[in-house]
Parts: sequence; structure tokens; C-alpha cells
Amino acid sequence: MITPIDFGRLEIALGSLRGWLELAVTLLCIGLAFALDRRFDRKRRERGRHERPGSVVRLGFPLLALTITFIAAAAWRRYVG
Repeated sequence: MITPIDFGRLEIALGSLRGWLELAVTLLCIGLAFALDRRFDRKRRERGRHERPGSVVRLGFPLLALTITFIAAAAWRRYVG
């Protein structure tokens, strides 16, 4: 079941430096995934490969973002605590 966003918890989290750092790391992960996806897309187009309807190429950005974010979360738990 999907639960609604608890804005009270979000407000508390962003009330500390740690919360802002976590947000910054998350945004950096998404930005990195976006940049990598654009680069892969540019390389694919340079090679003359075009996207077909229903192609899995459209999953590149979300999968990259998810993977990078999971790696960053594991590193955060290990080194920051």
C-alpha cells in the first residue's frame, strides 16, 4: 500500500545539516545518472542506432539513478553512520 508523504518528518529532516547533506547527495546521484544517460544516448546516436518504440533504452536513466542512489546510500550508512 502506498502511504502519503509525511511532511512533518521531511521538515524535521531538513532542519538539520545531515538532512540537507542527504538531500544534496540524492540530487547529485540523480544529476550524475542524467549526465551518464545523456552521454550514452549521444554515443548511441553517433553510432547510428536509433531508438525503437517500446525499446528498453528508455529505462536507462531510472535504472542508473536507482543504482547510483543505492550505492550512495550504502556508502553513507557505512562511512557516515
